[in-house]
Formats: sequence, C-alpha cells, structure tokens
Amino acid sequence: MAATTSEPSTEVGVGDYDDYYSYDYYGGFYQDDADYYGGANYSQYPELGIADSLALYFSPIILVLGWLGNLVAIVVLGRLGSQVLPCCFYLLILALSDLLRLCHQAGNDWAQQCLGLDIHSKIKNQSDVSCQVYSFLFSVCSHLGSWMLAVAQLDYIVAHRNSRRLTFPQQAERTKHGILLMTLFIVFLNIHFFWTFHLSSPYARSSKLVCDFAPQGSNFSEYFREVIWPITDIVIRDALPDLITFCCLVYRGVAKVKRTKTSSVSTTTRVPINLGYVENYGRAILVVGAAHLCLTLPQTGNNVFEFVFRKQSDSDMDTDVSLAAKRILALAITSTLKNLILALKTCIYIIVWYDFRERVSRILGCWKDFLKIECVC
Repeated sequence: MAATTSEPSTEVGVGDYDDYYSYDYYGGFYQDDADYYGGANYSQYPELGIADSLALYFSPIILVLGWLGNLVAIVVLGRLGSQVLPCCFYLLILALSDLLRLCHQAGNDWAQQCLGLDIHSKIKNQSDVSCQVYSFLFSVCSHLGSWMLAVAQLDYIVAHRNSRRLTFPQQAERTKHGILLMTLFIVFLNIHFFWTFHLSSPYARSSKLVCDFAPQGSNFSEYFREVIWPITDIVIRDALPDLITFCCLVYRGVAKVKRTKTSSVSTTTRVPINLGYVENYGRAILVVGAAHLCLTLPQTGNNVFEFVFRKQSDSDMDTDVSLAAKRILALAITSTLKNLILALKTCIYIIVWYDFRERVSRILGCWKDFLKIECVC
C-alpha cells in the first residue's frame, strides 16, 4: 500500500509478512511500515517483484502438492505404524504438522497476493483469546514438526543397534512415550503465550490493534520479547533439532563406511519386526533428513541474521528501503525453500521407501477398482 498522511485507521488486523512471528515486532518493519513493501517502485526495487512472484506462482503449487502428499502420507503412515513399524507414528505427526504449517505459510502468502487477505492475522487479531490460542497452537505445531524428524533419527539409531531385542510391543511403547514426552516439553515451552501475548497498539502513531507481546506486566517483558524468546525459539525450534539430525546423519554415514552391520532380528515374541522394514524406513528418514537440512538451513541463517543485525543497527535497517527490499527477498526465498520440504516429503518416501510405495499403490488400486465398479453401475 502506498504511504499516506491520513489519520491512522482503527481497523483491527494488520498483516505480518514474516511467518516467524518473533521478528514481526522489531521496529515494526514487517507489520506497521507496509509502505516499504507496497508503496515502493518495483522498477527501482526489483527484489520486491521477485518476492511477490514467488508468493503468487509458487505458493499455490506448493500448497496443492503439500495437501495431496501429506494427506496420503497420513493415511499410509497410520497403517504402517499400526501394522508394521510403530516408529512411523513420528512421521505421521510430522506430516500433520507439515500440512498445518503449509496452510499457515504458503496458503496465507497466496491469499495475500490474490485476495489481499491476511487470513491468520484476521483470526488472531479478533480478540485476546484468539491471539493467544492461535499463536500458541502455531508455535507448538512448528516446534513439533522440527523435533519429530530429529526424534525419528535418534529412535532409528537406538532401534537398529538393539535389533536383536526389537519387538513390536516394545517399539510401540517406546514410540508412545517419545511422542508424549516431546509433546509435553513443547507445550510447556510455549505455555507463556497465554500471558505474554495480547492485542495491543505497539506504535504511538497507529491505533491499529495487533497480536503482539504484551508491552506491560513483567519488568522483564521487553527483555523476554527482544532477547530471551527469540534466542530460545531459534535454538529450540531450529538449531538443536537440526544439530541432532545432522549428528545422526554423520553417525550413520560413518557406520556405513565402516560397514557396521547388524544381524537379522531374532526374538521370542509372537510379533517380531522384520529388519527389512526397519532398513527401508531408515533409508527414507536418512534422505528426508538430508533434504530437510539443505532446504531449512537457509531460513535458520536468515532468522539469525534478522535477530543479530536488528539488534545492532535498528535505525539503519528501518530507513534504508533498498536494504529492506533485499531482506524481503531473502525472506521470500528461504520461506519458499522451507515450504518445499514441507510439501515434498511424501515424494521422497515414494521414491526411496519400498513399503510406503507399495501401500500407496494398494490405495490407488483400491480407488481404481472402486471407480470401475461405479462406472459399471
């Protein structure tokens, strides 16, 4: 939108371009100063046109692929987890988280470009309750998605090393406990949203209400908002799970080079787990883990850049429109890369995971037979 000298609007709801909400509030760059983005000349700042094109043309493609792929993954992984390999429930929760995050990120970006509608800001800016609940749920979903892949990598290494004692009931129990403990930890980490977030007008020159950190309350609220929570979120949501995933991939690579092999499963229970299922599953999460690191590390680096340089040079970054355009382009590119891995995990499963591919073929075969019956009728 173009810059204007009219009186500030009292309309509730301001769009925030960045999906990483913590950075929407430093200097008001992403939320209140929309003239940087909408009022700038595209010929003068071509970065803005590229960022718009990514949201307009790539977001719907990623959204459709992600919806179809993750819905298929949820069905197939649910069956594999209940019938063959319980650790597939880690990937089921990951697929559900990816689906919700795609709706929040790629879906909202596309709605903004095509309809001028910022859906998630409309939702969370309705009331204090919607602000707190929506922010809490999205943050929990984002943290769960980051951690489920790391936990799956750790669980595979433990399960593979103890393959002689691996049984279906033991694996099911361990998976249930792992998911429960991780969920409780993430809920506890994000419970602060119910007293640190509410609707407020953070800028004196605007009466618009936005879902933001509460400006009053605790003596340390500003320090928590500007330092503690951004650092905690970067470390817990991005850095630590990515480090665990990387270490697991390196460990498996070294083990592969040394040709460390485990013998086939030997168990006295009536429900043994076939080591072939475990090997195929391990190959799938190995490739997914590598792809995840390649496509999400750029956004993690961009988040660190935003935090560090925002703290060092607030005034320069808020007045330099050219730098602002480059930051928006970097955000658009890194967000698109992250959305790609959220959408394409199912494609990776189909390519490298035989058991998953076979189950998908069965589902498609059932639908084909069903459609034939319908046509005959």
